[in-house]
Amino acid sequence: MKGSIVGRLGRRGSLRLLMLVAIVLPVGVLALYGVKSYGEALEQSAAKARRNAAVIAEYTARVIGGHALLIDLVEERLARLPPGGLSSAVLDDILAGHKPLQDLTVAIVVMDSTGVVHANTLDPRLQGRNFGDRDYFVQARGADAEVITKQVSGRITGQPFFSLSRRFSGGVIVIAIYCRAFEQVFGALAASDRSPEMVALFLGDGHQLARYPSLPEPVVLTRDEPGLMQYVPEQSAGLYRVFPKTGAGEHLFAFQKVSGYPLWVTYGVKIATIRSVWLRDMAVAGAVAVLTAWLLVALAKHSDSLSAAQEAVLQRLVAARTVEAEQRAAEAERADRAKSVFLAAASHDLRQPIQALRLVIDLLDQRLADAADRRVLAIATKAVEAVEELLAAILDLSVLDSGIARAHPRPLALGPLLAGLGEELAVQAERRGIRFRAGACSAWVVTDPPLLARILRNLLANALRYTDRGRIVLGCRRVGATAIRIEVWDTGAGIPADKLDAVFEDFVQLDNPERDRAKGLGLGLAVARRTAALLGHDIGVRSQPGRGTVFWVTAPRCDPPAEACPT
Repeated sequence: MKGSIVGRLGRRGSLRLLMLVAIVLPVGVLALYGVKSYGEALEQSAAKARRNAAVIAEYTARVIGGHALLIDLVEERLARLPPGGLSSAVLDDILAGHKPLQDLTVAIVVMDSTGVVHANTLDPRLQGRNFGDRDYFVQARGADAEVITKQVSGRITGQPFFSLSRRFSGGVIVIAIYCRAFEQVFGALAASDRSPEMVALFLGDGHQLARYPSLPEPVVLTRDEPGLMQYVPEQSAGLYRVFPKTGAGEHLFAFQKVSGYPLWVTYGVKIATIRSVWLRDMAVAGAVAVLTAWLLVALAKHSDSLSAAQEAVLQRLVAARTVEAEQRAAEAERADRAKSVFLAAASHDLRQPIQALRLVIDLLDQRLADAADRRVLAIATKAVEAVEELLAAILDLSVLDSGIARAHPRPLALGPLLAGLGEELAVQAERRGIRFRAGACSAWVVTDPPLLARILRNLLANALRYTDRGRIVLGCRRVGATAIRIEVWDTGAGIPADKLDAVFEDFVQLDNPERDRAKGLGLGLAVARRTAALLGHDIGVRSQPGRGTVFWVTAPRCDPPAEACPT
């Protein structure tokens, strides 16, 4: 058929057709690649912006939380002082005892119920002055919790700051916080990327508290313009594209609410920067396409006279490029594995000071009797537990990713394992008013017992964390003649169908936009998936929103070993 077509077109027509294909094919491939790669560039930039916004929001929550704790300490000290015992020296002593906050804090100020300054850590000239008309006093006097007020420029320090204030029985306690403390962190995070970024912290009413790069005057966002205020306060996280007021060109912004406070972080990447990186890649791809088209045209012109030697040269060139690509891929894989090995070692070393801190907290738990001191101790205990949980999850992930971990499969009776896990979870479930049942199972499987137990513990912990009422069931069933499926059922809120795969990704939590540590870190299911892959076991999930979810892991079935059979 091909010969007859070539015969009808003639030799010249056939050559023209081949040349046309040689030109159109690379151009078409280049166009498809351009569309796909631009979309991927936007997605990668959006993912990076989301990650960095979440990191900054976490940092901001810790800084504001630390200053709120400082207000607690001031209020408790005031309650113990005799009448007239308050002085600036008392506040200086409190601030000196919290060195990590000293460089971030402009001043601690205590005012009476009319706004007159009774003590401060900044300047003796402030004593006796009345600031009753300032936002940080007026808003705190009418609120039941801490209030955060907009950025102002300090007349004494010459530095911009914003305030965290709270009402107490004798007046108002105000802590002024340097804006530069946040802008330095913003700049350090942005500098870690090769492209310029725009990072800012906003109040819920649109007032800017801090920004990198800094501006002479803070920006105020309004609801009649596109951008963040179109989503606040209804959304806690998301993306938008906008031309900033500063005239820096269109940006892609990710925003993230700060847990526990009416604050939002924005992290912007310039669209022109994304496009310039994409254009550089397209220039390389275009050069490859032109070279490919030229080669194809040359091959078409000389198709009748192409010798075996020329074909061998072309094959060697392709083979060399293939080997080069494989070497680059292997180098990237080695670099990624080296990174994971380093992270595993670093996480392990970090556990030692955390364990020492845990011992100190346990010692304080035995010695402190005052209720106020024990409240502070409870806050410290929760913080240490959160750090321990994060380090443990990172260590598990890094060990699994680095290739250090090895599975040692052997025959295992599932009955004792499920019973032991049931006993571990039963008390926690009963404490939360959730019914729990571990079904009997007489099956044997081939697996690594500690690794399988880790998977099931993570699945059970996830079920307990997201089930508010109802029950949780742990059991097993046969899948055909060669496999056993261990299942964890719960009656929680369920998972949307389009999110079933995402729940196994790192740091993904579908029902925790505030990043509440009580709901975990979003790493348990990621660890379970990697561990299942190491074992060669299938892992999966089914769910009906509003009714519940079942997570499962499948292991190969086996017969009991001879020594386990009754005689």
